[in-house]
Amino acid sequence: GKAEGRAEGRAEGKAIGKSEGRKEGKTEELISRVCKKMKLGQSLEKIAEDLVEEISVIKPIYDTAEQSAPEYDPEIILKKLAEKERAERI
Repeated sequence: GKAEGRAEGRAEGKAIGKSEGRKEGKTEELISRVCKKMKLGQSLEKIAEDLVEEISVIKPIYDTAEQSAPEYDPEIILKKLAEKERAERI
């Protein structure tokens, strides 16, 4: 019935929210690590190698972080990346 459908929808929504939250947390941690390495003057290639990530994963973070130098605030960088991602989807 309706109640079962609503409960199922709520559970699905919570699961999606948790998944997105974990993904965002991992992304913020990666941004933080990239920023720390940028403060040390490391290159894009060196950072990708050290973090065992593809350059294609690190480059958008690196480019966005460069724009916010010398603060390198992970929260601001995460917001800018999310805005870019939304804009690209439109």
